[in-house]
Amino acid sequence: MKKNLLPLLLLFSLSAFGQWSGAVIDTLTQNTERDEILNQSFVSDQGNTLHLISERALTAGGWMILYFKHPSNSPWTIEDTVSIGPSYAPTLAVSGQDGIPYISCTENDTVDGEIVIYAKTGSVWTREQITNNQEEDSSPSITIDQDGFIHVAWIWENGSGNYKINYATNRSGSWNIQTIVNSQLGPFGSGASPQLALDPTGIAHIVYRGGNFGTYRIHHAYNDSIGGAIWNFDFLSTPNAEDLSSSLVVSEDTIVHALVSGNDGFGFPTHAYYLSKSPGAISFSSAADVANGFSAEVGSLSISNNSASCVLNEVSGNIFTGNVIYSEANSGWNAITLLNTQEIYNAQMLIDQNGKGYVAAYQGNTFQTEETIVYGPDFSTGIKNTESGIELFSCFQNNENITLNFRKSFQGIINVRDINGKITQTIELNTNAGESKTISMLNSASGMYLFEVLNPRERFARKILYTN
Repeated sequence: MKKNLLPLLLLFSLSAFGQWSGAVIDTLTQNTERDEILNQSFVSDQGNTLHLISERALTAGGWMILYFKHPSNSPWTIEDTVSIGPSYAPTLAVSGQDGIPYISCTENDTVDGEIVIYAKTGSVWTREQITNNQEEDSSPSITIDQDGFIHVAWIWENGSGNYKINYATNRSGSWNIQTIVNSQLGPFGSGASPQLALDPTGIAHIVYRGGNFGTYRIHHAYNDSIGGAIWNFDFLSTPNAEDLSSSLVVSEDTIVHALVSGNDGFGFPTHAYYLSKSPGAISFSSAADVANGFSAEVGSLSISNNSASCVLNEVSGNIFTGNVIYSEANSGWNAITLLNTQEIYNAQMLIDQNGKGYVAAYQGNTFQTEETIVYGPDFSTGIKNTESGIELFSCFQNNENITLNFRKSFQGIINVRDINGKITQTIELNTNAGESKTISMLNSASGMYLFEVLNPRERFARKILYTN
């Protein structure tokens, strides 16, 4: 299978961004197929295990769903097929009680779709269908409460062009589905993109793009009790002419945190703002610009140790540049370009319990080169993951070999390290731009390997998941 690896970020010396120190990029998929991730695809559980879902395009339309897991101090697992599809817009949650992952998605198609949930018990993925109608159900968002019950919110269309937010929970032992009748999504409500979060008591909070085209705002709906049918609303305000996307977190102190982005029309420019609402407050706080000087839209918001941070996807006009912006609230919001490769998209971020940052995204500027990646801490020690100039080489698996295609001349050594940091091979190279080098992995076990490049001008590392 093909392996397409990324240039690594030049690490920043600013101590405020120390959670990215020593970060490298793992490429989790290895093929010539279209692999992507969407919003709400990346979760860390209480044991610091990372969970990620990715989707792979099907030739006949729709997507299959893949699942990856990264236990603490271990490498990423190989891809696990959840559903062969066709599926649409999967989102992920993990139970705090038992660490079981739950995935919600739409199946059939986006016009006559049904909301289903997959859960992994042992080694088997089980499927449960929530809706059964002839109407449009799409874009589900899922979360799990502290008692292990499931909550889902999604977009429902009644067949006559009237879009609403639907909400369901199985706390009663069966699925209780309700339509939030006062939700207003407008005539293009299929793009409302709801995000659901629970406060520690189980109260549901949903943010979504509401209103009408040209004057969209992010609306916030929340019920009055666990599973309750009485809904209250906030309408978030920013300096943007309209707001189109959002991310939501409710922290343990029941503060509601929202990240909102929009523009002044036709994508010019795109600005992202942070707002919060404390318990008992009448409305959200004033909007704070999280990335002054950048044009970027919401990726995701994270709250760690009562501190907010986020990743954004950079935009030029109304086109994504493929760069990822990171910002954190530290005596005011400070933003940097975290990944500057012009080929990374749909970035999602989390901060684990050790304060280390991770970004999941997909890389590639053509469908055939799109691969699912994670940028985060390295498993080995003592390696400086930096590189100057253009990407030195691309990397492919070909049966029992790894082929390095060099994009510029190189003279030095490459150490191949296993998951424990042990050097399994050392290769001396003297190549010109355009040349290739084949490294035999015939006697190597399946697993994650790190290619450490050392010479006076280059010092960096690449990871590759090798399967024999």
